[in-house]
Amino acid sequence: MIVHAHAYRYEGAFAHPKQCEGVRKVKLRILIADDHAFLRRGLRTVLEASTDCEVIGEAANGQEAVEKAKTLNPDVVIMDISMPILNGLEATRQIRDLLPQTEVLIVSMHFSHEVIRAAQQAGARGYLAKSDPDGHLIEALQTVHRHEPYFPVSTEALK
Repeated sequence: MIVHAHAYRYEGAFAHPKQCEGVRKVKLRILIADDHAFLRRGLRTVLEASTDCEVIGEAANGQEAVEKAKTLNPDVVIMDISMPILNGLEATRQIRDLLPQTEVLIVSMHFSHEVIRAAQQAGARGYLAKSDPDGHLIEALQTVHRHEPYFPVSTEALK
């Protein structure tokens, strides 16, 4: 289980929710990059059900993710690894180089020491397996948006 303190974004600042009573809460601006339309729709549905997130765009390949990130300037990009034209790791490198304030959360079916290490080296701030429960997604997004890492606490179970 991954445990993180909760802080929220309020009009450009981060604070504990009790410190911001009466101040307008700002939604996290999310770009979803995955080559499967079905998965993009599912992620959008989960995110739009949350009061913390706003999906501002979608991309079907890594190159499109880089282009849309430059245009839309998201807070966080949810990035798949295996995509056509430009893979998610290279797209992550390019986005982090172009937009250092934008964080990347890798959401992938690939789950191994090597893949997680490659995601970290590419500049991803977090990693979530597609098999993880929905509830972890919002927690992971909030954590990486605070510029804190969100990776499995123990990777001993990885094979």
